[in-house]
Amino acid sequence: MVSEKKWEKKKRIKRKTVTDLINRTIAIADMKKEDEDRINEVLYDVWGVRNVTIHPHKGEAVVSFDEDAASLIDFEQAIRDSGFVMEETTSQNERQDL
Repeated sequence: MVSEKKWEKKKRIKRKTVTDLINRTIAIADMKKEDEDRINEVLYDVWGVRNVTIHPHKGEAVVSFDEDAASLIDFEQAIRDSGFVMEETTSQNERQDL
């Protein structure tokens, strides 16, 4: 059985290794349903991305990422390099603990 002190130490260590994620909603001009796979692939290729949800009917992609590894500029560049145009972003200052 693990002593209470050892358990507390394990909990503190775990908290130190938790990664904070940022959620951003990215508007992509003229996105169609058939663009969904390509945009998904392009966004997942950005270092630090943990989750991507595409909403082609809204022309949006919601990206969850580690802010220490990726930035908005990285997403803008990836989208531009793939032939799409990023219109705007919405910061959803929600952090998710993994």
